[in-house]
Amino acid sequence: MKDYFEFYNPVSLIAGQKCVQSHLAAELKLLGCKRVIVLSDNYCNDNGQLKIVRDNINAGGINIGGVYIDIPFNGNLVVVKRIADLCRINSCDSIVAVGGSSVLETAKCVKIVLTQNAHNLDELQGYDTVRSGYKMPMILLPVMCGSGSEVSNVSVIRDRIHNNKIEIVTSELFPNASLIDSQLIANLSKDRVLDSAFDALANAIESVCCLQHNPISTRYAYMAIMIIRDNLEKALKGGKNTINLQKLMEAASLAGVAQSSSMLGSVHSICHGISIILDVNHATAVGEVLPRVLKYNIESSKEMYGKMLFYILPESEYVSTPKEKRAEVFYTFLHDWYMQLKRGIKDMKTLAEHGLSVDNIDEITGKALMDGANLTNPRHIDDNAIKLILTNILEGKL
Repeated sequence: MKDYFEFYNPVSLIAGQKCVQSHLAAELKLLGCKRVIVLSDNYCNDNGQLKIVRDNINAGGINIGGVYIDIPFNGNLVVVKRIADLCRINSCDSIVAVGGSSVLETAKCVKIVLTQNAHNLDELQGYDTVRSGYKMPMILLPVMCGSGSEVSNVSVIRDRIHNNKIEIVTSELFPNASLIDSQLIANLSKDRVLDSAFDALANAIESVCCLQHNPISTRYAYMAIMIIRDNLEKALKGGKNTINLQKLMEAASLAGVAQSSSMLGSVHSICHGISIILDVNHATAVGEVLPRVLKYNIESSKEMYGKMLFYILPESEYVSTPKEKRAEVFYTFLHDWYMQLKRGIKDMKTLAEHGLSVDNIDEITGKALMDGANLTNPRHIDDNAIKLILTNILEGKL
């Protein structure tokens, strides 16, 4: 552990069932919002989440200056510019976004394009290019329980022209507030619950192990891991009770706070590569990639894995596991747990069924190697290691 570290997260986190009804309009008024643009996607439009948000903004007497729902998953640089132009034309002074990570990270990119007086997000790439701009209020409402984008200082968005993902990291991306409300995910399919929860788990685990980890982010991560352990299987059983879904959403936000400070590693770089080439959400890949990258990183993270095992296993099982075996048990358990839960969900596809094959491993590897998340991975990773991880996924080997 280094003697020096930084931790900063200014997001007002408001959590509770039906907190959208009780707090959204009030938060907008506190922020002085007069004319809001609402961002979402077709999923939220079709499933009612967008209506909940719009109704509550209208009920609070706040003007909606525009609504944009044609946001593709993984986002799109062209769409960011289109929305920023719409905001300027309609004189919108604030942003409310309801959706998964693609919507939330698009909203964050729109914000910095506007506050930096830029024309395109391209202008803001590179080190230390984003300065403190004018303050544009933004409230984010997640409809998944995974990415933690609603509380993070990171946005990853697709550049479809060059077929890459662009990563922006700056405190200017932090929203003013995030509302964590399980009514927005009450009808979330079981496969999305599982994959997004493992995405949150990966955020937490990598934030403990990666090179920028610090004592505060680690505590957030430990709490996230415990909450996922205690609530994931119950949430997958379904029913009308959404308490477990609420807890998973809160865990995702805790993990998001952790990774904002500590950054992530090669789990995410490989998943981003898979996402680009197979055109799937990166969370789809996390459950199969996570334990294999952990195994690769064990020589630099063995002690940390042993500590995290305490937060993922029942206490009696942890105590009975020999200390020298705990790191191996940690990543093995995660692999077995994910596969067990996946088998219990009808028609849930493997990465091979999504299109992963020996024919695209080289292409995925190339995209993964270009990803900035590798910079903070605890062990240097090269193309041979990534290819082996992808091959082992195809062959069902850990």
